[in-house]
Amino acid sequence: MSSREMKIHLSEPYADDIIRVHFAGDIHCTSHSEIDYHWNPGFEICLIPTGKGLFRIDEAVFPIGNDQVFLTKAPQRHGGWPSPESPFRILYLCVSILGGNACSDPLWADLNRRMEAVIHPVCRDEGNIREILQRILAEAASPGLHAGALIRSLVFQLLLLTIRDFEAARIGDSVKKHPPTLSTTVIRHIDAHLGQQLSLDGIASSLHYSVSAMSRRFRAETGFSVMGYCHIARLETARNWLLEKTDTVSEIADALYFNSIHHFSNAFRTAYGLSPTQYRRQAIRVIRETPEQIL
Repeated sequence: MSSREMKIHLSEPYADDIIRVHFAGDIHCTSHSEIDYHWNPGFEICLIPTGKGLFRIDEAVFPIGNDQVFLTKAPQRHGGWPSPESPFRILYLCVSILGGNACSDPLWADLNRRMEAVIHPVCRDEGNIREILQRILAEAASPGLHAGALIRSLVFQLLLLTIRDFEAARIGDSVKKHPPTLSTTVIRHIDAHLGQQLSLDGIASSLHYSVSAMSRRFRAETGFSVMGYCHIARLETARNWLLEKTDTVSEIADALYFNSIHHFSNAFRTAYGLSPTQYRRQAIRVIRETPEQIL
């Protein structure tokens, strides 16, 4: 991640015969920052106390904001972009339940099954998840008497309240049958048409919105402009293609409708700190040297 203030990050603060907490932390993002696309070995529970932005899990992008929780599971890849106007803060914890669904403790095994069953990865914090994450971080950073027992108890509460929130959201959605938000509809449209020339007028027309209403609501929900997200999506796709395809840098720039290879290279360097060619060479070298690395 770039352009951030790392308030706290703890690597492997706790492990026992039932769970392993791989890491936990509290990040304050700044404008123009990014959470690098990566994957983790367990369940990662993240909470947004303040701010807004976008989060990507595999190929899906979700608007996120105040008091929302998002959950990722191994081997899902994920990353995100804080809003330039209101960058988010993230509290997070990654944990594995040893043995998974076959864990020796039936309560923990049930939690694992229920976490695995979560489909929609975003919901609202209704059960003090923020407070529990903060208590885990505080105890892990400065352990007190019987800190391990307290952390294990707090992690159990965290998982249980996370499951309750997601299961309640699923039941509520099935009853209310909420339509997707405008921003989600626009994001899906853009992601499906990155290989075409996109414009604000064209997107609004295709989705039967007025330009002004679409622009206003998209910014309110995500903190980004519509075309700002389009730019991010093109760059992320280009970054993936540099690793997955044999196309030249010029061919990728053309396929994603950058104005020129010069424009593409400058935009890519601004976003990722390397030219497209440098990024491809460096990434391939890292993959060859550490084929089993968890990012």
